[in-house]
Amino acid sequence: YSGRLKAIRKPARVAAEVTGVYRLDPQTLHSELFASIFVEGGGTRRIIVSLPEAVGADIRFELQGLVEQQPLPVENGRRRWRLQLAERLHGETFLSTRFEMPRPAQGAVAAPVLTVVETDRQFGAVVVEAGPEQQLTIEAKDAQGLLLAETDPLDLPPVPYTPKERIVGAYRTVSAGATLTLSEQRFDKSAVPTAVCRDLLVSSIVSKTGELQQK
Repeated sequence: YSGRLKAIRKPARVAAEVTGVYRLDPQTLHSELFASIFVEGGGTRRIIVSLPEAVGADIRFELQGLVEQQPLPVENGRRRWRLQLAERLHGETFLSTRFEMPRPAQGAVAAPVLTVVETDRQFGAVVVEAGPEQQLTIEAKDAQGLLLAETDPLDLPPVPYTPKERIVGAYRTVSAGATLTLSEQRFDKSAVPTAVCRDLLVSSIVSKTGELQQK
């Protein structure tokens, strides 16, 4: 008997849940980006990600098994990086990066939303923090220019991040290509009374020795 056997690797099927957390500070935009990446099928030895060109070329990514981070040519106004892995990836992995960008003193600020390229599906959330002296105008849209649906912060994907300020906006994304634009009005800090009451009854008692007690 004789025969031939042909073995082929199944194509990889990749999905990514991407979460971005943003804070507009007086001089910078602080961004913390996370991606849970799910790989089925034949697996992959590389992951390609992209960010707006304005973030610069010095971004560093954290990813288990990462052996090389190779910049790729800018495409359609977005910087791309090829993240080469030590072994073929099957299952789930987690990617993160943190950075700050200078922001204009006035006007709207475009937040950098992470894209995992060559995925069959990408979804996730964008989250905005603000300090007590800030009033933000948030414009969160999908790739078709439609407003993103708001979500409860309690329903956000679990990521290793503790908010530094109050969360003022959280939006679900259902595909790649979402955009986030922030505008702020910043107020001067002032003292706020710790208690307010309508009626107050104070009894004062002075002892023979001159001690004063109030209740």
